Amino acid sequence: MTRATTLTRSGIAASVAGLVLGCWGIIGLAAGTAVQSAAAATDPGCTPDAAGPGIVQVCLQESQEGTTAAAFSTNSCDQIANRDDTLDYFVFVLPDSGDPGRSFVSVPAPTVYFDSGSTTGTVASNPKFFYASATAGDTLLEAVAHADNSTGTPTGGEAQEFVLTHTCPATATSTSSSSGTSTTTTTTTTGTTTSTTTSTTTSTVTGSVSGSSTTSTSSTATGSVSGISTTSGGGVGGIATPNTGAGIAALGGLLLVGGGLATIGIARRRRNLG
Repeated sequence: MTRATTLTRSGIAASVAGLVLGCWGIIGLAAGTAVQSAAAATDPGCTPDAAGPGIVQVCLQESQEGTTAAAFSTNSCDQIANRDDTLDYFVFVLPDSGDPGRSFVSVPAPTVYFDSGSTTGTVASNPKFFYASATAGDTLLEAVAHADNSTGTPTGGEAQEFVLTHTCPATATSTSSSSGTSTTTTTTTTGTTTSTTTSTTTSTVTGSVSGSSTTSTSSTATGSVSGISTTSGGGVGGIATPNTGAGIAALGGLLLVGGGLATIGIARRRRNLG
């Protein structure tokens, strides 16, 4: 078997392996993207109970789903107790619908769904209203509550619906920081050898709720053994994603294909020269 033939076969094998690895990586990327999309919060839907006396389940008017606090047409902070101005608030009202005595109940508590997840609503001091808070910029997907109709039976198109009456967008950002320093010194004497090790670690974390965060960590270790001192310092930073492994596999596959094709080209050149 000539060297050119061996190179050709090696090139073909590398190209085939690269194609297989590349396809696996591409499939992995697609699957990872699908899993991330599925993991995102979605509208769970809501089915109201039939109108009638007693406590019944009621749902948010569908036309009001998909809004943010800042985008909603009416902004007000009425009905909200102990407001945190770094959060968005959504305030809902229960129409009379021919039954003026009806109101929201706290048990079971209202549930409000956002694109970031779900939260429990709070019935206001006027039980015709309840509200829920969310991270600034969250999108409202759905809300489910229970109304006490007492002995009445509400009527009309809004009998089993409640509405988003107003929103109270965040007016401030939230920041927090923490820092700490620890120092450890250990001295060990054995015979004529003395070893002293001192390590100092300082970490600082600063975060902002409104869309930006910064984290920094630094460390320095200094040691001295019998008059010889060393100092080292370093940091590790990186971004990890669920698709990293699949992306590396796809890239590796492409490199293998390229290498295999190059090897086949070299083999053909040698055959032509020979």
